[in-house]
Amino acid sequence: MQNEIEYKGLRRKLNGCYENFTALLGDLNKKENAAFILNDPGGREVLGLERFVEGRKQLSDILRRPVSFDPNELKQVDTAAEALAASLNKFGRVEFSYMESLASRSRQELIDELGDRIFYNPLVKGYEICERLAAGNVVAKAE
Repeated sequence: MQNEIEYKGLRRKLNGCYENFTALLGDLNKKENAAFILNDPGGREVLGLERFVEGRKQLSDILRRPVSFDPNELKQVDTAAEALAASLNKFGRVEFSYMESLASRSRQELIDELGDRIFYNPLVKGYEICERLAAGNVVAKAE
């Protein structure tokens, strides 16, 4: 995707600013620091750079890695089964547009290759994995 660029230099700069501030003035969420930071309209986001869990400070994920996308996300798979697994992992459902982009196959080719692993469910107007059919109240689904 076009906006999935990791700006490592900016992350280093953010970490440097955070480290300089905390070395000089202490934690961002220290009472007097938080009061000052909250004077800025973006202050809440700044305070989110650190959080305390069970009394221990943890740095926000953005200080360590991209948070708006996964840089390790699959870009290509070799089989329809792998595309299905990736779709279920990312969306929790059969998402053909995503699967088509990963497998370089058409929707119909994916359907054909997956065979009875997926089925069209007219109730949800979409495809589901066969395991969904056997889950839950099977008698009600049969009716």
